[in-house]
Amino acid sequence: MDEELLSRHMMLLGGIGTGKTNAFYQIISQLRRGMTDQDVMIVFDTK
Repeated sequence: MDEELLSRHMMLLGGIGTGKTNAFYQIISQLRRGMTDQDVMIVFDTK
């Protein structure tokens, strides 16, 4: 995933038990490791 793609919106869809939460945590973890003090991350959980 390059910066242009990641600067857009992302939605994870899937049935119960398909690993959406685990995939989301992995993506967030990878993004946080690459962040600087100048970066901002906003996450909305619409549940």
